[in-house]
Amino acid sequence: MSLGTLVLIAAVKGSVLLAAAWLVVRAFPRLSAALRHLVWACALGGLVLMPFLVRVVPTLQSRFVPTIPVVTSIQTTDLIGAPIAMPAATPVATTSAAERASRRRAMSAPIESVRAQPRSINLEYWFPVAWAIVAVVLLMRVAVGRLRLALLARRASIVDDGDWLLLAQRLAYRLDISRPITLLRGDQACVPMTWGLVYPTVLLPADADDWTAERRTIVLLHELAHVNRLDAFTQLIAQIATAIFWFNPLAWLAARAMRVERELACDDCVLTSGARASDYAQDLLQIARTFSTRSDLAVAALAMARRGDLEERLLAILDPATDRRCVSRARLIGATLAILALSVPLAALSPAPVQAAERSFQTAAVSTTPVALPRVARAVVQHELVTRMPRRSESVTRLLPAPIADVQRIPSASGNEALRIPAVRAPYLPHVAAATARAATPDRETLISVAQAAVKLTSGYDKAELLVPIAKYYLADDGLATAYITAAVSIANDDYNCSRAINALLEGNAPLSDKVVELAMNAVAKRFTADYQKRTVIEAMLGNQRVLGPESRRSVIAGIATISASYDRRAAISAFVARRQFNEQDAIGLINAATSISGSYDRAQALIDIATHHGLDDAGVRDAYVKAAETIQAGSDYRRAIEALLKRS
Repeated sequence: MSLGTLVLIAAVKGSVLLAAAWLVVRAFPRLSAALRHLVWACALGGLVLMPFLVRVVPTLQSRFVPTIPVVTSIQTTDLIGAPIAMPAATPVATTSAAERASRRRAMSAPIESVRAQPRSINLEYWFPVAWAIVAVVLLMRVAVGRLRLALLARRASIVDDGDWLLLAQRLAYRLDISRPITLLRGDQACVPMTWGLVYPTVLLPADADDWTAERRTIVLLHELAHVNRLDAFTQLIAQIATAIFWFNPLAWLAARAMRVERELACDDCVLTSGARASDYAQDLLQIARTFSTRSDLAVAALAMARRGDLEERLLAILDPATDRRCVSRARLIGATLAILALSVPLAALSPAPVQAAERSFQTAAVSTTPVALPRVARAVVQHELVTRMPRRSESVTRLLPAPIADVQRIPSASGNEALRIPAVRAPYLPHVAAATARAATPDRETLISVAQAAVKLTSGYDKAELLVPIAKYYLADDGLATAYITAAVSIANDDYNCSRAINALLEGNAPLSDKVVELAMNAVAKRFTADYQKRTVIEAMLGNQRVLGPESRRSVIAGIATISASYDRRAAISAFVARRQFNEQDAIGLINAATSISGSYDRAQALIDIATHHGLDDAGVRDAYVKAAETIQAGSDYRRAIEALLKRS
């Protein structure tokens, strides 16, 4: 499962949790704010855990989970996905010469007109990139807020007034808070705020000493209520959920609802401690008007008053019928177990396989509607096939698969011949795709023409999508390989798609001539900028154990020498020597390539791999090995390299 698929599946299943939380809150509107906050916090926690649960929980198949509709038609594809329509069992009359010419001109339209059409976006490639960028930006925003809080705390002064400390200690004892709490006095007018989970900190404004005893009590009660309820932890869960699932509006709505319920729950804690609702509402309104909430700090801290949420809070404070009970430990444990009991089966659910798929092969009518495939690939192959279309009806049988190639010619009233294609029998249907694939294998000229047409494309992704299927039909031909690699190298500023196209050719089982290997290694030396992509191409060249001639081995060694990163060059050398298909000259070339590795460990490991797979019986190889080992700076790595030499000598 790719990263983008995992995130999307987790978002869909997590949305079920958020919807369930919304239904609970809406179904029981008289719940206390603390309990509503717990419901939203559990839902967001389940959303954060959903990607992990989807990966680790065993799959539970269910027929009630929506699945992809079963395709009720059979259709094969040619070279790169273009459809080959298979006609049904009906007589097809031949058309006039004028109609055939008109149809041929329409099908062989210039490829430039297709290329001018809007290209589709590869969401499978670009969605993980866009998702990661936005997620990192949102997490960096939180990190920057915490950094600014640290700077603010460094500039603030510690409150050492006896009245403040005694009041904070008394209220902490009332709320059963055992963690040490730090009181800070800011150097500017800011709303009171709290942050920190293990070591909580309460920041007071500069003129807090002028407050009355009642205001001091309600402000500290509100901030210590955040500490007692572990609101810093639930706020972090909400920030992670919105960063991972930033594209899901339900995550943002749930995070905002949880923030509002959090402040309402702290207000209820103040009121249940004995504060008068009217006095508390007046003090809260005055604090919100006097002090401003800095948005950069509010991201990482728990501010006492936000002007956007003030109206809703005042109405709840002045409502005598509001349920202000706190959440007990039993309810907290029960809610946690409930969200786990709902999240685990939800993460395990997946669509059950449709058993009717096999029966559709016997009852479905053969469709001639083209499937949705890349327009550029379809146009290129269609152009090639139309220009080579047989002009005589007798040659039609060569284009049909073997089970349905029994064509009967029937005279028509107009003097032309009509073709009757017999119905496909049920026993042949499961083998139609394989038979057609064998009959539709393109020839060398078609493959070269498609590769040359790929050079004209501007998108690197489209080029790779057009070239990769050609590698499946690759023939041992230097002309085809030259056209293929030339088209792959023309992918500019996109090492990933360029290496993807070249690797598709090199990973096949077809033999490669010295010229083809030289072209691929020239691409490694001159085209790629990323050492990782260079290594992947070299490993694809060496991965299938094909026999390489002396010239090919020298080209590969020259390509290895162009890798700058220590680990990638060492890995490429290890892949080469693991084949055990090199002579003394090759060993000297590999030793020279290992000498240029910057890291002592990787240089020593590359030399050890060479010594392990080569006898070092030749004097020239031993001398080159010793000189390379003497360039190792680290003593332990030098010792390991010399020990490998002594074992093989």
